[in-house]
Amino acid sequence: MIGTISRVARGEGLASAAMRAAERFGEGWRSRLQRARGAISPMPRPALVNVLTTAPWPRLGGVVVQLNARLAEERKLRDVALFHPGVLEAGSRAWRCESLDARNLIVEGAFDGLPPLPDDASLLLVIHDFTLLSNVALLNRARAAIFPSAFLRNAYRSVVPTLEAFVIEPGIAEVAVRNDAVRERIAFAGSVKRHKGGALLPAIIAATPSAEWHLLGGGDVELLRALPRHAVHGYYRAG
Repeated sequence: MIGTISRVARGEGLASAAMRAAERFGEGWRSRLQRARGAISPMPRPALVNVLTTAPWPRLGGVVVQLNARLAEERKLRDVALFHPGVLEAGSRAWRCESLDARNLIVEGAFDGLPPLPDDASLLLVIHDFTLLSNVALLNRARAAIFPSAFLRNAYRSVVPTLEAFVIEPGIAEVAVRNDAVRERIAFAGSVKRHKGGALLPAIIAATPSAEWHLLGGGDVELLRALPRHAVHGYYRAG
């Protein structure tokens, strides 16, 4: 953890490093509290479970941020059970759980590899990237899939033409936006890494001499240090 904080401090600044460290401590305490509550309650057997291949912490990226925003709305309609590596969460409680026996699963992305899933479970896939393109067996098994764009849906249908697919664009919360015309501001939303196009940023920034650049994400220290005229805000927080 110390190495991670040091790397963030060099790439994003001390304020962002302090914020991330505080969030990690907060996550740890939340997990302990949830498991303490679960220890005095029997583990439920929900009929419907959302399956996430990472912990549900926003600092882990856009998939988790989008999922948490959606589940906040779904919790108004139903009791949400969330399974992530080794843990089943339901409400304010959590239990150690290495496998699932639920009959209906909503698989929320799979970039870190899926846990063992029941052979007879009905699967709905929520796909955010190209990770599952090579998993034809899983795609054929799914009842349906949800995509954030027609572009991604079409890419998967080129592999599995019979895939029942729906496009639901990510929701955006209503927030106050300032209309400040003092200078041009451009945001790069995402981690500044080579596979996200980060190596192209120096040339792009140089081609926009009047713009003020804001990076809503961290990234590789070497790439960040090579950028002129920019402010790093750490990973994006809705609102």
